[in-house]
Amino acid sequence: MGKVSKSIARVSFALLCAAALAAGPAKAKKPQKGHERTWTKEPDGFLGFKFGEPFPDSGTLPDCPKDGSHTDYSAVFKMSSMCFDGYGRSSYGTIWNTPKLGFGYEVNVMISDGKPVTFVLATKPENFSQLADVLIQRYGPPSQSKTGTVQNGAGATFDNQSLKWIGKKVTINAEMRSGTVDQSKVFISDRAYWDARQSEQDQAAKSGADQL
Repeated sequence: MGKVSKSIARVSFALLCAAALAAGPAKAKKPQKGHERTWTKEPDGFLGFKFGEPFPDSGTLPDCPKDGSHTDYSAVFKMSSMCFDGYGRSSYGTIWNTPKLGFGYEVNVMISDGKPVTFVLATKPENFSQLADVLIQRYGPPSQSKTGTVQNGAGATFDNQSLKWIGKKVTINAEMRSGTVDQSKVFISDRAYWDARQSEQDQAAKSGADQL
């Protein structure tokens, strides 16, 4: 992958994280009344990697084995620990050999200034019920729960569900259909980082408006 492609992927991933945190589900319709609860089991990170602390180097989290320029998945799945597959440890990558949950999923991580700021767990919508059970077992009842519908580009309607855990330092946003109708995603994020990013964007917008 060339430098331009890497940059585009990095920007796209950052925008996806920001959009999901700020806007919630795309094209949501007819949401039922949300139920808000206080989050009492707020974590300090995900998969043992803590927000606000340096993302581990290869001595702690090894790089995934390669077969030439490609990831050697047969070797990866023989490993006894997690491994990191990415373009250095300063931007983003995928963490493999994560805990077994009874369904297939993938975890990506976004890194800024050497620290993790968002983990994105992706799976299929048919796994969302199991995924929600796992999240509730681990983190307790969500702060907010909504159901509704979303549409694809052809206008077909699909059921959707949104679960949010909102803490002082961490937010978790789980969407049954996120970005596309055939993909579920969970965003586990450093709230301080994204609040700061939003504040910067708001200030830039205000500054731009003042120049009109």
